[in-house]
Amino acid sequence: RYFDELIALDSAMSSSCLRCFLGIPALDKHLSISPLLEHVERPERDPWNQKPGFDVSLVRTLFGLDPSLQRKARLAHVPLSVVELSFITLNAVRAAGATVALMLRAASQACAQSLREVIPKLFLETRSIYVASVREGRPSPVFACFSPSCFSWDDLPSCRNEGPISVTSTGGRLYALSADLFTCWDVVSRTWTTLPARPGPRCTRFCSAAAGGTVYAIGGVSNAGLVTNSLHEFHVSRSAWRASSQMPTPRADCAVVSRLSRLFVMGGTLQNGEPCACTESFLPSGIQWKQQSHMEHARHSGSAAGAGNSIFMFGGSTVARSHLLADAVVPPEPERLDLTLGTWEQFTGPEMARRQGCSAAAVLGCVYVFGGYVREFSSIDRLDIQTMTWDVLPMPDTLQGVCCAAVVTS
Repeated sequence: RYFDELIALDSAMSSSCLRCFLGIPALDKHLSISPLLEHVERPERDPWNQKPGFDVSLVRTLFGLDPSLQRKARLAHVPLSVVELSFITLNAVRAAGATVALMLRAASQACAQSLREVIPKLFLETRSIYVASVREGRPSPVFACFSPSCFSWDDLPSCRNEGPISVTSTGGRLYALSADLFTCWDVVSRTWTTLPARPGPRCTRFCSAAAGGTVYAIGGVSNAGLVTNSLHEFHVSRSAWRASSQMPTPRADCAVVSRLSRLFVMGGTLQNGEPCACTESFLPSGIQWKQQSHMEHARHSGSAAGAGNSIFMFGGSTVARSHLLADAVVPPEPERLDLTLGTWEQFTGPEMARRQGCSAAAVLGCVYVFGGYVREFSSIDRLDIQTMTWDVLPMPDTLQGVCCAAVVTS
């Protein structure tokens, strides 16, 4: 009956009524569904022998934007009556996704107990890889969502970004940053939203990553040809950018991975146009940079992905972008950074994994390498990080070309 009343409020919400019931997205302040639920019969006492409160109002309070720790603490022992019933909690999060499960887990001890064994499995099942492809002669990137658990693809509507882009994700949303535009894809409403553009001089060939509800834009080259060491932070909750601690080594065309609460920035193009092997890490909580071990090969335009206690680097080029034979030089072998030892080592991969303009993402204990140019790549190379063995998966022809990818937990 609760869900029926939510659908009655707005028939267009029927496909996402569970999410709305759980407070995602929150209703506008001028809306209230309390009157619609007044006639719904509820027991005088709930299973915890307490008078049940108004469930939806409580859920909206709990899952509103940026609830304070004090508010969460006060409500930690307040039953959500219907929602806290174990079988309802489990069915709700299976339908609504892992991000909702985490929010519901914080609502009360009863919910947390019900979800203790379910959440790790949900994260494995609901992670998807969003891939964007850019090709010459095509004005906008093509986006598609790949589900590693069932090997299926789902096309996304085009966004307003044009030209080369960088993608990342946080909070169950995909963020696409280009030289002139910053957009967000909401996996629930399946819509693109335009956000404030990155501040400062216009630049391209930057990289982006996300950690802790913040999107980071790193490096790049300006219209005047100057390679920058800038670091900008976009705080999702405030929808605002700010400049942060500058990177020690100015560079463009670098790769970045968020791992162990740090951002690891690897390789790239220096001001003189040459590739570099430099690896630096940034600790957002301390606002400080740290020098890491250099890669085995200096490279620019590579792609990296983190899994376990390792960061894997693929593709790129060991010669300057302006070199006459830049496209003819075979990319270097893949490398792995052991985060425990802090050292890089080269490992052998198939020839097809040595791509220029590729992208990598890690899910379910595997690293997936997408796209690339020079040759028309229409397949995915997959690395099992436990056995260090490779296999090949098909990829839609529409995604051929230079790719970027990000993992989103729905």
